[in-house]
Amino acid sequence: GKAAKYYSLLGLEEGEDDPEVIKQAYKKMAMKWHPDRVKEPMKTKAEAKFKEVAEAYEVLSDPQKKAFYDRWGDSGVESARDGGVSPDTQSAGMGGFPG
Repeated sequence: GKAAKYYSLLGLEEGEDDPEVIKQAYKKMAMKWHPDRVKEPMKTKAEAKFKEVAEAYEVLSDPQKKAFYDRWGDSGVESARDGGVSPDTQSAGMGGFPG
């Protein structure tokens, strides 16, 4: 689905709901991609991956952001970040979402 990216970054099944499982997966991937633990020439890639992993965890560990992400993928998270619709009023602001 639209939401697969963040889950796969953390090595999780799409839709994983257990906060403890999500946290453990994040720690594992953060250790794997931590720039201080990776040697050149992989450092640049590791820094980018590390940021992506942190972003994935930020979204998946926050129930509200996760709900947006599960429903709309990246675009739902971006709109939530920009002060978009809250879950209570999501049906009112659907115009901006394609498909």
